[in-house]
Amino acid sequence: MTRYRSNLAPDAALLMALTSPDITYGFEALWPDRGPRVYFDRASVNAAQILSELPVERVDSAPEADLLWIRTNYREWYDKLGPLQAINHIPLERSMIRKGDLAQNLHRYGASQPQATFSHGA
Repeated sequence: MTRYRSNLAPDAALLMALTSPDITYGFEALWPDRGPRVYFDRASVNAAQILSELPVERVDSAPEADLLWIRTNYREWYDKLGPLQAINHIPLERSMIRKGDLAQNLHRYGASQPQATFSHGA
């Protein structure tokens, strides 16, 4: 099997810019004056406990939240999200996180793209 190897060296100026203490990422960039507001469904007990150790504000109403942590029936929430709301799931994530589904998709891709470096087509 041929492995992909990048010949690109990281740009030193870019690395310096990305590691600068003046750069803010994620929720801090959106809300510099507060932590994100997080809504947890009833099934997300462990996540609520773990995230409570971080600088987040727990809210009891999904419309008030920046992040919805949903464990059950999360697909129902996709159409209900506000413009700046996020959810702890992505559409069709099963195809990436379940080994069987991921293997099947990689096999299909390999069969359709035999020139791909990781192709294992028949």
